[in-house]
Amino acid sequence: MQLSLGPEGSLIAQIKVSFALQDKVLKAHWLDVDVGKIIKKVNQGVETYFHVLNDGLMAISRQIYLPDDKALKEEVL
Repeated sequence: MQLSLGPEGSLIAQIKVSFALQDKVLKAHWLDVDVGKIIKKVNQGVETYFHVLNDGLMAISRQIYLPDDKALKEEVL
């Protein structure tokens, strides 16, 4: 969190919100070899079934792709 005073003495606060589950899914994407291969194909324009969202998560249609990680899938459910 960052706090500062504006020119008239008012207090301004900036808070960065992080979503823990989203971060875990993104980390699982980075660690999954198959996801890396698919993202490479998407970036080359080869794969059309998947797409990469602005936050780096891979999706199928409007659904986030979950790598084959049993603990992560149980947490999401």
